Amino acid sequence: GMLCIIRGKFGSLQDYLRPGFPQGFLPAGPGATPSLLTGYIQASLLTSFADVANAIKLLRLAGPYQNRVRVLSARDLRLRDLDSGNYIFLGSDTSNPWVSLFEPHLNFPELAKKVIGGKSFVNRKPLPGEQVNYPEHVCTAAPCTDYATISLLPNQENNGNVLILQGLEQEGTEAAGDFLADPNNRRTLYHALGFSDSPKKPVYFEALIRTEAVGSAPSSVTVVATRVIH
Repeated sequence: GMLCIIRGKFGSLQDYLRPGFPQGFLPAGPGATPSLLTGYIQASLLTSFADVANAIKLLRLAGPYQNRVRVLSARDLRLRDLDSGNYIFLGSDTSNPWVSLFEPHLNFPELAKKVIGGKSFVNRKPLPGEQVNYPEHVCTAAPCTDYATISLLPNQENNGNVLILQGLEQEGTEAAGDFLADPNNRRTLYHALGFSDSPKKPVYFEALIRTEAVGSAPSSVTVVATRVIH
């Protein structure tokens, strides 16, 4: 994500999987040389506060199953790993390209027209009362509005599950974790999906949420739209 911002261009999952992908995002042009900053970024495993905060929340939610949880950098994942098992992806495909594998199955994929700003969630099949897209709002005064999605899908071999928490900005990604960590919010989600209580069988779904952030910290979260994935 940081290399994309510095270079001013997007990177695909195919770019990401190439062994020398960081070099393709270094400053271009005659005589251009990588700075100490870009050299550090391409050689380091960096993460955001939102990802760390969500990892802590998810570990707490795992309870007695914490010893089964592994926390990995996206760079350490391999495509064959996704053939089995359960995975949680934090961030959108602009910062975590693995998410792009599942976007064809989503009703609310992220659309990014620019590397910085111009992001929105597209509503592929709007229902009555819903918007066609849900764009990020440029902050002119506190609080700021951001959107995020929580998506639960089967993996590509249908022998495991994939949970994706992605926001248009970091505040949205953090809000998605906050939402799941609150039992009252989970009950709200059940009702929005058409269930009176926790479903007895696994249900695949998408939930689009809106958060109001103050000082880069999410302060409130509401459910905007949901879909059951069949």
